[in-house]
Amino acid sequence: MERESDARRALAGSSSVGLAAAAMGLAFGVLVTQSGLPWWWATIFASVVFAGSLEFLLLGLVLTTAPLGQVAAAAFLVNFRHVFYAMSFPLHRVPGAAAKAYSTFALTDEAYALTARPDARTWNRARILWTQAFVHLFWAGSVTLGALGAVWSRAWRDSSSRSPRCSSCSGSTRSAPAATSRPRSSPSPPRWSGTSCSANRCWWSR
Repeated sequence: MERESDARRALAGSSSVGLAAAAMGLAFGVLVTQSGLPWWWATIFASVVFAGSLEFLLLGLVLTTAPLGQVAAAAFLVNFRHVFYAMSFPLHRVPGAAAKAYSTFALTDEAYALTARPDARTWNRARILWTQAFVHLFWAGSVTLGALGAVWSRAWRDSSSRSPRCSSCSGSTRSAPAATSRPRSSPSPPRWSGTSCSANRCWWSR
């Protein structure tokens, strides 16, 4: 029950910053798919890298196949502020090697802002980890939704841009109108060979 209450309080406390981060996550998911990568690369970036602004920069470096030294330098410069976060982040209240490793990995601006508040000084291990996990979930989920939304939107545009074919006139060919002696003001209607639609035209061509 205590763990469940910690999770509920962490969700309630992280929902505000999580929703704010989700707006940027949706944009990043769209950017990944618009860059030509499969949608699931967005989920990998958000889950494994989980660095916010660095992910936008890293995406461009990956697409241009930048050298590893340049990638490492960019990551160091962008995330150098985390060195100062570690000075006041309550990592000492997160016992366990695995828990400490994840808490260090999930130390983002949002997580630091939540744990640096005065009322967070009494938070236990579970509350801190749940808070970071929910922020991580908000980010990865929004990035995935943005990528999938871009894929579905592009598929819908492609399908709507194609002209549908009438099932009753598939395979039919249009013959040239026969030459007649009618005046130019009254051209003869086109004739269809093979199986034709009613009224000699498909409904979408009217």
